[in-house]
Amino acid sequence: VGVCVDLDSRAVSFSTDGVWESSAAFGPDDIPQGVALYPAVSLKGCAAFCFGPSFKHEPISGSFSPWSGSTPGMHHLDLPLVGNSALLSIYKEVQIHGEVNLKTNVQRLVAARKYRDMPKSQRSWEVNAVNAGPCSGLYQRSGMHHGMPFYKMKHGAADAAVIYYDQSASRWQLGASSDFSNHDYWAPAAEGSYEPPRCGWRVPDEARGMLPVCAFKAGVSQSGASDEAVESMMAVLGAQGEAEADVVYRVLGPRSFAAEWAKINMGEPGLSADDAWSAGVASSQKQLFKGAGIEEYAVVESEHPYGKASVKWQKQVAIEGAAGLVVHFSSMSCTHNASTCVRVYSGGLNRDAA
Repeated sequence: VGVCVDLDSRAVSFSTDGVWESSAAFGPDDIPQGVALYPAVSLKGCAAFCFGPSFKHEPISGSFSPWSGSTPGMHHLDLPLVGNSALLSIYKEVQIHGEVNLKTNVQRLVAARKYRDMPKSQRSWEVNAVNAGPCSGLYQRSGMHHGMPFYKMKHGAADAAVIYYDQSASRWQLGASSDFSNHDYWAPAAEGSYEPPRCGWRVPDEARGMLPVCAFKAGVSQSGASDEAVESMMAVLGAQGEAEADVVYRVLGPRSFAAEWAKINMGEPGLSADDAWSAGVASSQKQLFKGAGIEEYAVVESEHPYGKASVKWQKQVAIEGAAGLVVHFSSMSCTHNASTCVRVYSGGLNRDAA
């Protein structure tokens, strides 16, 4: 296939085995004045290009010259010179249609030098935090802290969450606000690395769950555990919380409620550690609501986190004798995206009326 480009007339003609078509395939109506033209090909398989000066067939009648700036000789797309920018600088674009296997069809991936040599200040540095509750999202590099870059939640408020390096602890920390003295998650810093680690992030023990001692005793005892077993659990997982009150942790260092539950074999047969802990949570909730003067209530919650696929979840709440309901959402309530919604319907009314 031969190609002749008449830049003055804005026309492109093609030939097959040296026989040129009677008229140009593309003319002034197809090529606006003032646009730039570049050699490009769309193909399936292998190809070779020759930009002159020696051609197998003669060009169309008239005065034509080899493509400006081209490298002489044949250029094969299936040979190792693919990826050599010094030889392929004349190509603006090459499209390959069909399946491409990076292992068998691609010899190398080459980044243009203008991107490799881009100043660091112009590069995009973003970190995506997942499964971090309200701290999940994209973080953008925003400055330096303790000699390391720190990242601030993108599109967040002025006091948005940050990922930063703590020199005194030699670790990276993630906090829900831009206060560098508080954090919710942390990970040890890798030696010689200037970026936050991709894995190995840890959650503080108090974030995994803790209960006041009185609520723990009442709830777990009601689940069928003996007083001796409850005291044994408190000795292993009990400690003083942030408010200087005695609490029982669900996870305390290397120990966990589930593991200790299995060791002691406490509770009724078939009662899991999760059920026992839930009993303690229910007892704690009852004490909190009673202290607030609320006798009748219902706590409604979905799975944490709920599935990102098409999920429908519903919960029916009935408080006998109540003239009305007041709904309060936790400050930690959130959805994956704006497409997710929560609807509250009052009993006895159809959907339109509710």
